[in-house]
This record gives sequence, structure tokens and C-alpha cells, in this order.
Amino acid sequence: MNSSDVICAISTPPGIGGIGIIRISGKDSILIADKIFYASNKKSLLNQKKGTFCYGSIIDDKGKKIDNCIVLVMHNPHSYTGENTIEFQTHGGPTVLRMVLSKILNSGARLAEPGEFSKRAFLNGKIDLTQAEAVSDLINAKSSKAANMAIEQLEGSLSLSIDKIYNNLLEITANLETTIDFIEDELPDDVFSNIRVLFNNSKNDLKNLLSTWNQGRVLRDGIDVVILGKPNSGKSTLLNNLLGYERAIVSDIKGTTRDIIEESYILDGVLLRLKDTAGLRNTSCIIEKEGIKRTKLVSKVSDFILYIIDASIKPDEDELESLKNFPKDKTLIILNKIDQGCCIDIQNALKISLINDNVIKLKDRLSKLILKDFNEIDTFTMISERHKVLLDDVMNELEIIDDLLNLNIEEKAVIICNHLRNALDLIGRITGRVYHDELLDNIFSRFCIGK
Repeated sequence: MNSSDVICAISTPPGIGGIGIIRISGKDSILIADKIFYASNKKSLLNQKKGTFCYGSIIDDKGKKIDNCIVLVMHNPHSYTGENTIEFQTHGGPTVLRMVLSKILNSGARLAEPGEFSKRAFLNGKIDLTQAEAVSDLINAKSSKAANMAIEQLEGSLSLSIDKIYNNLLEITANLETTIDFIEDELPDDVFSNIRVLFNNSKNDLKNLLSTWNQGRVLRDGIDVVILGKPNSGKSTLLNNLLGYERAIVSDIKGTTRDIIEESYILDGVLLRLKDTAGLRNTSCIIEKEGIKRTKLVSKVSDFILYIIDASIKPDEDELESLKNFPKDKTLIILNKIDQGCCIDIQNALKISLINDNVIKLKDRLSKLILKDFNEIDTFTMISERHKVLLDDVMNELEIIDDLLNLNIEEKAVIICNHLRNALDLIGRITGRVYHDELLDNIFSRFCIGK
């Protein structure tokens, strides 16, 4: 990427829409746009007021109109990238957008690489790396809670938490390095006690951030929920009822479902990946055996289990015994077909008829089981996998420092400062205080072109 180039890209998704947006950014972006745009007020874009919309037309080389459009003119540093920026808002047909983009490219701009607009925003100090990652998370959010988390991070909640730890460790380093040049009698009495207090606070803050890792992962990626049970217990009916349409085939023939059927379902703003599976039983059918094998494998790696039992028939003692091996806090037992009678009673199980009852009661129990940790969240300051890897390394450094602080701080001051600098370097990579080209390429290459 050459930051001196003028870049352009279509910023709206492929396909037909009411409006299409083409973004141009760079020092000469307004000058390039002015070559192809004719304003209805006859003014050059160079003379339009900053931050205003202007109506006009885009004309090709032969003087023929390509489209009517609205142009937004933004001067540096008051734009997303921090550079002079133009946004053409045209009609949303792909042909029109390609024609306008071609005209811009022929006028001196080049096509932006994936994430290059956001990379320029970072390099120009408009956002840090955690906020840049939040842009991608927001675009790819699959649920309202994931979107809320991305917005909070984009607004700087994670940056503030990271910066607090960074600044505290920086202060500790400065204070400790200062003590190296003084003899013991010249130091304030409380200098080392203050270092210990500030260090303990920083370590606790880091622990709190690391504790949000699993919640952040789940909100971004979704929760795996596997539906288990014997054939004809109601597994496929459960899936269909939650989705609101007939996704899985339901029949009285045992073994109808032989492979895993996965569908996404949003429960109270959180993405669930529901997995209907083959019924658990002994069978001579090779295909069904393979389906049951896959069922057992997926159940081992799922976050939650919905185990359905046909309550209208005599309970299977072996099945009841096997339920004792499932984690109670991750399993909901559902006694189905109670409209035909109930021959079994299990503590805390949900009694329901998936044929006759609505799913409100089922959704309520699912919410209490699966979303109990998320309903208690009062902040969306959560870390991603990249952040976790770096913060784990920071925690390792702090554990070493903690042990050294319990010894003679004055004697170990130089070693402690070395580990503090390592920790600061690692933290700096999270927000972008410290970065290298490979890191930026890795992050921004995952973005779409036009963002």
C-alpha cells in the first residue's frame, strides 16, 4: 500500500440496490472527483463547502451522462480516513457503479486494497487497532448482542481498559527506573509500596479482561447447541418449531435423520447454532451407524445439550443412566409428548408437547440455561482471540514480575524493568502503539474492499 496514492472502491455490497456508494480518499481525491462531476449549482467541488452534499451528474469522456448522483465532500482531517475524501452516492445498479468506478480510475485513482480505508484511518490516528477490528466485527455481526459489543469497542471501551493497564505499567516502570539512580536513604518511604499497589491493580484489571474472552468468542461466533435423544423422541420437531419452518424431515420411521442438520437461530440477541442429529440406538445400518458416530463426536465439542426423551413410553434405564454423564449446567432435559401421557419424571426437566404446545416455554428455559452468563453482562468490553494471545503473554510477564517484587525490589529493579518493558511492548501491539507491517497486513487484509 502506498499512502500517497488516491484510492477508490465501491463501498456497498454487490447486487442491485436503491443506492450505491463509491468512496475516494487521498490528497487529490477532490481534484479527481471534480474532473468527472458536474454540479447543478455550477460550482467546482474544490469550491464547495466542507462537509456538504452536492447534487449533480457524472459525465463520460464523450459528454454523455452516466448517472445523476449526490456527492459528499470531506476535507482532512474531518473524514473517516483523516484524508480528503469524496463519496459518490449513485443509483445502486452494478453496471452504473462499475461505469463510475472505471471513470474514477481513469482519472488518476487506483483501486483500494482490502481494508485500506480503515488502515489509513489507523495510520492517521483516527482509530486504534482495537477500534479497527471492531469495524470488521460490526460488519460481520450475526446477532444484536454481537453488534452491541462491536459498537462498544468501536466507541473505545476496550481501548480505555487496555490503555489504563498500559499507563499504570508505564508509571511503575518510570518510578522503578528512577529508584535505580538513587541511594536508599534518598528515596521516599512509600515509593515501593505505591509500586506494589499500582501493580496489583493492573494485574487485577488484566485478569478481568481475560475473563471476558469466552463471552466475546461466543458472541462473535455463536453458541453450539446439539439436540440429542433416541429416534422419534422429537429432535427434528424441536428444530423445526424453533426455526418456525420445516427444515428437517419428520416421520414415524426410526432413523429418518442420519446426518447432522445445522441451522442458525437467534435467541434474545445471541446466535445459536442448532444441530439436529441422528437418533441414538443400536443399528445394523452402516449409514445410520456413521450418523450416530458423528452425533457422538459433535456432542463432545458442543457448548450445550438439549436431550429429548419420549415421556409417553416406559423409560429406558440405560438411557437414564447415561444422562448422569452429561454436565448439569450445560444440559436441558426435555420430556416430550406429555399429551400422550407421562411415564417418567426427572428433576428440573422441561415437560412439553412439541406438537401441541407453543415454544414460548421452551425458549424461556433455553434462555435461562444458555444465556444466564450473558444476561448478567453490564459491559461489552470483551477481547478477541488476538487480544487474548497477547494478554496471556502479558500475564506471564506479570507473574514473573510478581515473584520478583516479593523479593528485594531494589536488587531486582533492573530485571523487573526489563519484564515491564516486554509487557508494555505486548500491550502496545493490541491498540497499535507498537506495530509492524506484517501485523497491519494480517488485520486489514480480512476487511472487505471499500472499508
